[in-house]
Amino acid sequence: MAPRDPALAVLLEHANRIEKTLDAVLDYVQHKSSRRRSRRVVPHSRGPGRTEHSEAPPWLREVTSLINKLRRETQSLRSETQALAQQKTPVAARAKPSPRYVRLHPASHRRRGKVAQGTRMASGGGATQRRSNSALNAPGPVGDIAVRSSRRVTEATATSDVVAASSAQDEEAPAAETPIEGHNGSTIAAAPNGSTSGFTLTSAEMGEGLVPALEKIIPHPDFHNEISVPHNPIDPATFRANLDVCASDCQYTTNTFQRGPKGEGYGFVCAPVATGKPVALPENLEAAKTPTLTEARQYLNDYVGNLPTKPVFYYSGHAFSVPHKTPLHPGHEMLANEYLADLHDPYYHIGVDGSANRFHWEDLSSINGGDLSTRHGLRSANVVLFGVKLWILIAMNHTQKFEEFVSTHWDCNTCSHRVGHRSLLIAPWRLEKEGIDFTIHVATPGKMIVPDLCQYHCVVNMGFCIAQSINFKLAGDQLVSNTLASCKECGLTELIRKYSNNRVAPPKQWRKRGAQASLPVARPTKRIQSTEVTEVLESIRKADPGCIVPQVDESDPWHSDVVVMAAAIQSSLAISQFVSLVREWRSSHDDVFSCSSDKSKTSVEYQIECLQASTKNLSLGKFIVRLCQMRLAQAAEKIKERTGLKRIDSSEMQGIAEKHGMGKKELGRHLEEGRWWMKLCGPYEGLLPFLLLTPDNEAPFDIKKKDWYHLVCVDAKLQAFHRSLDEEHMQKISGAGQIFEGMMRLESSKRFQWEEEEKFDTQAKNQTEYLSTVI
Repeated sequence: MAPRDPALAVLLEHANRIEKTLDAVLDYVQHKSSRRRSRRVVPHSRGPGRTEHSEAPPWLREVTSLINKLRRETQSLRSETQALAQQKTPVAARAKPSPRYVRLHPASHRRRGKVAQGTRMASGGGATQRRSNSALNAPGPVGDIAVRSSRRVTEATATSDVVAASSAQDEEAPAAETPIEGHNGSTIAAAPNGSTSGFTLTSAEMGEGLVPALEKIIPHPDFHNEISVPHNPIDPATFRANLDVCASDCQYTTNTFQRGPKGEGYGFVCAPVATGKPVALPENLEAAKTPTLTEARQYLNDYVGNLPTKPVFYYSGHAFSVPHKTPLHPGHEMLANEYLADLHDPYYHIGVDGSANRFHWEDLSSINGGDLSTRHGLRSANVVLFGVKLWILIAMNHTQKFEEFVSTHWDCNTCSHRVGHRSLLIAPWRLEKEGIDFTIHVATPGKMIVPDLCQYHCVVNMGFCIAQSINFKLAGDQLVSNTLASCKECGLTELIRKYSNNRVAPPKQWRKRGAQASLPVARPTKRIQSTEVTEVLESIRKADPGCIVPQVDESDPWHSDVVVMAAAIQSSLAISQFVSLVREWRSSHDDVFSCSSDKSKTSVEYQIECLQASTKNLSLGKFIVRLCQMRLAQAAEKIKERTGLKRIDSSEMQGIAEKHGMGKKELGRHLEEGRWWMKLCGPYEGLLPFLLLTPDNEAPFDIKKKDWYHLVCVDAKLQAFHRSLDEEHMQKISGAGQIFEGMMRLESSKRFQWEEEEKFDTQAKNQTEYLSTVI
């Protein structure tokens, strides 16, 4: 019979789990060892070695002895727990009362008012309702989960008049923070510090059982984004020692910031890509003290007003190199969707104090016409493994109001993810001033945060924090709306294109604003250009009158070098390079791509052979190297997609490379550089022949290979580069580049019209049209 005391029940459950785990470990070790001992190869100084049978090695005997000792101690602990349970009088634990709202004094923003009778909680849709604490155990849509809580409400105390200060539990814990209401009618709320939400998941309901359990919890009217979950303590030093920031599963490793005007309560955060040397993790990986709601709110206000001036470490990626068993699972429906392969595994988020993620909602999110009943997209479940993470969740009923606030003060397109593209951090006091309702949540180990479908949110790490997230969907959710609007900055483009053709231009950077805007415009139409940019633009126009001069927003912190590289691709010099490459290929009769007819060769082997055969001392040879590098990286990605593996079998690729006389380091370099070219081309697949192959020794296009590399290393810089390109011009020259590549691979017999002429007409009225016309 299970003990009725909750603490003893938990202790007994842990003892049983430990014993089962030890049994499984022992069986596994003995099984593996027996297979090795059956045929053990003993190396000789000469010859391949001999095979012999051996007894259990000493290490196995020591491991077995240790496991058996632990099993005995666990059994003893369980017996003592059961004996103690029989002696103790059953105790009915009381639940901590639900959070209450108080009104903040307009002047102080912190003074508490009178506690309201009953409980007024912000629902997932932003509405408020009254309920009693007895509702925690009331039957409802949660079914057999039945809203479990670590503290049960006794019949005598389960009333709506229970005050938090009267709870015996509160005498042992810090005073509960209550949701607060802003002076301008905006609502700020959070669960009490250290309290549970009333919803709890067991270990059996994690992993593959997570989504079915969430199916029952999320629709419950009393659910407000927080769930208590089992927590297994981790060692942050293990993450530090094993985290591979150079692996392909790393999304980015650094936050960079741009402060807004002083006293306006906003700023910008960017997440550069992982390529290059990341900001180092500090030696001291200590978690911050769990703050109260008031402390969390004050921290967020101070933080946004004084954003870091230097880059800080913030890792986001799958972290496959870290030996940690995740408690999260996306659900079998997600796993069956090939378009969501990158979301099949959880993402780790590892950051130092002050690292953050901007206001956004999850991928594919959209609301048709502001009607909350027409929501589409992915959901997310988030757990903190170590440290403290602060959340700001915009109330669902103020979603449209929040979007209008952002669109009014910052340039946005009509993309469904226009808010996320602005990379905004907004202080709580600013949201209050705008009358936008929101909730603040303090996430610590043992607490899961689940934003509502299409709910805007941002996160800030308070102290060092390790967290993990997974995207999922409920049975009734529709992932993609046919009205979903997307642009080239959005993710999951293949899935979006399958269901929606509503593509829009990326965010405009030069949009006029009215004088009534109370918030300084972040991306203005008219701005006095800095001397540096003015000089660069003048030198470009003087050196190349035919160049399409890009318009780069000066609020991007890397505007000057972005201007030069964007202009270089859209210059007459780039077109001349393309013409020369085509003519050189025609005249050289180079058969470097003739092996394309050999159907037995894999794409990887084909690209490696072409790399080795390329003539590197000519411009054509340099271009072929870049092209093969990019195609090699693309072939490697296709292998991962086809096999479902997160990493390619390096031994197989190395074997192919060695067959053609290429070493391991050289192969790795080609793969890395291939990924550069992929990222540089971005949505324009045929852009590669227009990237200058050799630096122009005269200004302004003195661009070296390392300059392209540095551009790729910073995601925000790369995005600014892509935004500054003229979309119509890029599509035409990219199309010409793709045609040229098809010619080189002997897949097309087309010829450009200008090839029939003795000289390329540089004075053609529409040069890009003239360049891409084929016969």
